[in-house]
Amino acid sequence: MKWVLSDRVRQERAEKRGGQHHQVAWDDVVGTLRADEQEHDLAEAIEKLRGAHPRRAAVVERRVFHGYTLIDTAEQMGISVRTAEREWRKSKLYLRRVLEADAVAA
Repeated sequence: MKWVLSDRVRQERAEKRGGQHHQVAWDDVVGTLRADEQEHDLAEAIEKLRGAHPRRAAVVERRVFHGYTLIDTAEQMGISVRTAEREWRKSKLYLRRVLEADAVAA
């Protein structure tokens, strides 16, 4: 019975001091920050890709941000599916190299 009463008092005190708030683990916060940093790094890498290869950047944007398939991307851009596949493959390689180089530099 003592445990039940103690829990009840603890719960009332928590509500009195803003009990509607939930505790968040530090690892969750750090994981969210890392995800935001990764998105920012990806956006910068895509901008570098746009400067070097505009068509490849357009393929990446359609695939990553809009969720288009390669067929939809090819139709929308007026290129063949094979060309879209090639541009997508080369873009992934380019972005991976840029992101790895940035990670090493940091």
